[in-house]
Amino acid sequence: MAVLGTFETCRPALKMSVDRGETGSDRPMARMTLLTPRGLSGLTSAPVTEEGLVVGIGKITVRLPMKLFPDGRTVLRCFPVLLLLSGCGEPTPECDSLDTRNTVIKIMSDDSHNALVNYAAKNSSVVAAMVSNANTQAEKSAILEKARQDAAYRLDDTIRTNSINKANRAVTCTGLLYATVEDVTAQKELDFKVEQTVDGKISISIRPFQF
Repeated sequence: MAVLGTFETCRPALKMSVDRGETGSDRPMARMTLLTPRGLSGLTSAPVTEEGLVVGIGKITVRLPMKLFPDGRTVLRCFPVLLLLSGCGEPTPECDSLDTRNTVIKIMSDDSHNALVNYAAKNSSVVAAMVSNANTQAEKSAILEKARQDAAYRLDDTIRTNSINKANRAVTCTGLLYATVEDVTAQKELDFKVEQTVDGKISISIRPFQF
């Protein structure tokens, strides 16, 4: 077996080697091992066909022409390898991903006294009728509080990406948020920032607003 070379990708190293094929086959076998700080994370092998070799590990694809594998050669010297890399580096989060949408809505719904839901609750005729039928101030407050907590939120289908910071894996976004309380729906453009931490988790901060 001959080691063809070790190639640094974004973080792991890609080690390639070639040895004889299986018994009865005159085609050599190319093997690839993905080396990471934790050790081997992937291992694959493929036969060298008449067209050459195409081997992939995850998003890494290596293409080698057949001329680099001369017949009858049992030990191959090192040669240049074309690495076609896609998605190299840490990805930036997305403004419009499902995780982002769900997190923004959860942040807003967890704050039952945000300005948007307060406006909707105070302008709902259904809520106003229930409040007018209440006998005590405590009952009225409870009706308003329940109306706020039961509000339905959604983000508009279109969310704008205002800026992308690849170095910090962060994006700033703007989206139209709707809050519905009974018969009233209030809407407000919401500015927020999405950041991806080193461990892959998403952090979202919403800019305070008035309504």
